[in-house]
Amino acid sequence: MSQLIFNPFTNRLDFVDQTIVPPGTVASITGDQGGPISPSAGTINIQGNQVGHLGAIDFAGTNPGQIYASVIVDGSTIDINSTGELSVLGSGQPFLDAATSVTAASNTGYFCNSGITVTLPASPAQGDCVTVIAAQGVFTVKANTGQFMKVANALSSSGGTCDNTLAGDSMTFRYQVTSTTWFASSFIGSWTVS
Repeated sequence: MSQLIFNPFTNRLDFVDQTIVPPGTVASITGDQGGPISPSAGTINIQGNQVGHLGAIDFAGTNPGQIYASVIVDGSTIDINSTGELSVLGSGQPFLDAATSVTAASNTGYFCNSGITVTLPASPAQGDCVTVIAAQGVFTVKANTGQFMKVANALSSSGGTCDNTLAGDSMTFRYQVTSTTWFASSFIGSWTVS
């Protein structure tokens, strides 16, 4: 049985087994119990090698009425209906107002008030994100026990903190399980990491 791997350069699934000549097309995806995946199988997860960079997925069939699929990218669900049309079902990452200190939920954003502390989630999954925006003044982001934060080349201590300097500063963190580190994937303003 051949194995497929996502190629981020071509945005296609490639066969890992290079002895297949000529390359064919994928007729079906097989479930972990063997046999084709049925329409009632539930969620099928296809993950690229980078968060947010899944690439192209082509759905085809002899009858468009047989195609039902949803693709979730960064919190937004893109639905493919029975006629093959695309629609966005989710509005992306939800944002909450944080007037007092809070332990963040994964894949959620926070508009933060002065003087509060936003503690990052205790048990995040690979690629989970948290976005913080300084709605008012200065606040603190704190890594949970045993976690680190990395902003550019500055690495916090275990359970360390990250402070903004001005209202309007923002940061989005992405979590890597193997290093137990929240990486700043984007930020605005000047941040102090300790």
